[in-house]
Amino acid sequence: PVPAGSMASFRATDEAIRDFRQGIRERLNGVDGIRNLGFAGRMPGSDHLMFQTIRAADDAEIEAPGIAVGWDPDAMDILGLRLLHGQLPEEPDRELAVVNRHLAEQFWGRTDVVGEFVEQTTGGFGGSSEAEPMEIVAVVEDIHFGHPRDPMRPTVLLADGGMAYFAALLIDGEVNREQLDAAIGEFLLNHEIPLEIERVQSLEDAFTDRFAQDRSRVWMTGLGAVIVLIMAVLGFYGTLRFLMQGHRFEFALRSAVGAGPGSLYKDAMRHGLTLAAPGLLIGLPIAVLAVVSLSDYLGAMDARVWPAALMAAVLLTAALVLAIHPIARQAAGQDPAPALRGE
Repeated sequence: PVPAGSMASFRATDEAIRDFRQGIRERLNGVDGIRNLGFAGRMPGSDHLMFQTIRAADDAEIEAPGIAVGWDPDAMDILGLRLLHGQLPEEPDRELAVVNRHLAEQFWGRTDVVGEFVEQTTGGFGGSSEAEPMEIVAVVEDIHFGHPRDPMRPTVLLADGGMAYFAALLIDGEVNREQLDAAIGEFLLNHEIPLEIERVQSLEDAFTDRFAQDRSRVWMTGLGAVIVLIMAVLGFYGTLRFLMQGHRFEFALRSAVGAGPGSLYKDAMRHGLTLAAPGLLIGLPIAVLAVVSLSDYLGAMDARVWPAALMAAVLLTAALVLAIHPIARQAAGQDPAPALRGE
């Protein structure tokens, strides 16, 4: 849900927000297909993040801009956070926090920081601007809230779920979207809460939208590569066919003295691959450089250079073999008499 009115009208007590969320839970219990639901201030892949100053409670000099977002225990359970140390909270609690690996290593130089205290120096909507120490009860693997290509930030997950009316409602289950929209909309209307449903979207669809531009770049780059490869193969085929015409007498003479088609075919293939070898050797390092230079452009977080280079070498070799094959087959199967009479 998102606000349908002035932001000032959404300031409320923690108790009122807990009652609101409990009401949402009770209303959705009657919707078939819902196994669990949780509240989160922001979801991974979100474009709308507010960075706050996060610091160690016992040392004011240890601080950094980071992400502080509310995820209640059910939301953490649904998303299946990879737990490194400690235990995820079982109940919403304003005084408990879960941090990511990046924050633990940046602030304390280790991953196991359970029992340490961390502060966020500014609050969210309706919250306090004063620093409130929170005990770290768990450390989880790093989470990308924005694009995976963006720098990792120190992240604090507030176990209270983000004490605001409007947040992401995370649902585990298979449910009719229209039925879900109607159930929540009816609850908001009956309780005169000026919120509206912005959208109902699966996490898969959310990440599909998040990577739409990356997929477009990959497809366009791939299409351009295929076109270039086809043009290169056709150009090589034409060049090789022209050059092989100069060896017609040689192949005809060898055929006349008893060389079999298999032997002639192998020699023709060998000759074609010898001509192609310089291009292949030049193309391989170019492929390596292309993978390195395009990794950021294509959104690749962990581009494996040598496997990609090996794949490029295999594809180029296969394309060259396909270009050489019909020419070698023609050379091996030609009638030697016309070529010998022509000479």
